[in-house]
Amino acid sequence: MQTTILKSISYPLLATTLTAKECHTVLKPILAEGLSAVVHGPVKFRGLGIMHLLSEQNLTQIELLLKFSTHPTHLTGQLLWLSVEKLKLEVGVNESILSLPYEVYQPMVTHCLLTSVWSFLSKHGM
Repeated sequence: MQTTILKSISYPLLATTLTAKECHTVLKPILAEGLSAVVHGPVKFRGLGIMHLLSEQNLTQIELLLKFSTHPTHLTGQLLWLSVEKLKLEVGVNESILSLPYEVYQPMVTHCLLTSVWSFLSKHGM
């Protein structure tokens, strides 16, 4: 299951901004509701060790940000930098946007890859 169905679902996660509810809807037909703890549980506790779709999406996006944030001459790095600057303009701050509490600024921002990552980081205290 991890190398077939879930791999085909996880491939486009880098470019998506699915909510927790949307992730649940995607996985519902694949995983029975009662199996969630077993499916997402760690292998050392007899779980299947399958990462939740929302976590996988956000971690993949964070990996992208970390990879290209140090490459300002790369096209992807430039796009991400411009997205951060646009987000700072929307909110009206001139500081590190991802370190601010997302819940406070959420009504002011356009939903995008960065807001998806920002929400995840804020929710998990990162």
